Amino acid sequence: MAKNTALGAKKEEHKIVFKDTEHENFYYTYLSKCRWQDVYHKALVYCLGLSDDTRRNVNRIYDFKTGSIKPECLHEGWQTSGSGRIVRIAFNLYTNGTPTTYRMKYEAMKHQGSKGDKHTADAVGETAGDSGRTVQRYIRLASLIDGLLGAVDDGKIAMVAGERLSYLKEEEQTWVWDAVQNTGMYPSPNQAGQLKAMSEGGEMTEGSVYAALVKKESGNVNVTISAKKIRSYFPPAYTKTQIEEVIYSLLEQWKEKEGETDAGNPV
Repeated sequence: MAKNTALGAKKEEHKIVFKDTEHENFYYTYLSKCRWQDVYHKALVYCLGLSDDTRRNVNRIYDFKTGSIKPECLHEGWQTSGSGRIVRIAFNLYTNGTPTTYRMKYEAMKHQGSKGDKHTADAVGETAGDSGRTVQRYIRLASLIDGLLGAVDDGKIAMVAGERLSYLKEEEQTWVWDAVQNTGMYPSPNQAGQLKAMSEGGEMTEGSVYAALVKKESGNVNVTISAKKIRSYFPPAYTKTQIEEVIYSLLEQWKEKEGETDAGNPV
């Protein structure tokens, strides 16, 4: 998954070798437009400056305001075989991980023609040993702005919460990230669900985001489980993400079962 290392990025000490003057001018001009100047943004801008085609269409490739790449650009008419390779390399270096990589593979297969969303997600995940549901969740995470995606990657925001936040409009995600930075409070899955509902109802404002984050959740219970104990239930090859996916899936099943039990036994 993509990591946001902007806060810890150090100044380059080695000399950068550019293809030509146009490449160098592009690099410094557009790097300054990025929200952060970390190694991921440097790699992205450096690669996109290599070709006249990618330089001319840079705003069709990357949204400098929201910090989001645009995988759909790979299917646009201006692309050549050379520019397509450059964009893919730039995206891979920028994302350095699963969410956007899965999203790119998913959209490419959809573009080629598939039997449906679930079939496509299953096919994409098969090569990496992940379920279609995991791939679909990753695809949603790829829609998060840099700050929120970095928080998910660092474990400060749960994957389920990140998935729910990904449905927010980009401006609304920016409000959430600003509120997180100002309060030091990260949205829980429940709070993320509330924010998603507000967004869908057209009721979200900057103030409502702060209200949702600072509101104390009723019945909040802190439970700490040993990581070693949790790991004992899974095969050694399982990654942290796979373990988290299984746990949340089982909890969702339990929640649904409890709901059915409650409905069948009214007080």
